[in-house]
Amino acid sequence: MKLVVSKYLKLLTMRCKIVNIEITKFVNYEVDMSDNSVLQLRENGQITLPTSIRRKTNLKAGDLLDVKVDDDGTIRLTPQMAIDRSQAYFWSKRWQTGELQAEEDIDAGRVKNFADVDDLINDLESE
Repeated sequence: MKLVVSKYLKLLTMRCKIVNIEITKFVNYEVDMSDNSVLQLRENGQITLPTSIRRKTNLKAGDLLDVKVDDDGTIRLTPQMAIDRSQAYFWSKRWQTGELQAEEDIDAGRVKNFADVDDLINDLESE
């Protein structure tokens, strides 16, 4: 069985006999899930993700993971990035929503080109 994952969605789900673990990342990749893995909880609550999963998800030692437990007991691991405080606004929901809207406008051709600033100002004032 193969699990194909897609951009901006739940990208990797690994079902174990004991817990459900889900790793989300904003890339596309394919993971072969033909053989189930059972992870052992070790001392101090440590688990080791199988090498195949770490390679496919490009996770490395020291990477940050957000951990959440859903109502049904699913343990969800989501890779996180450390963002410099001065750059945090650009990763806010508001900013990212604006970026998506701008990208949609560009893709749909809702853009204008201006020879100079005066042409831009004249266009803005005419609206």
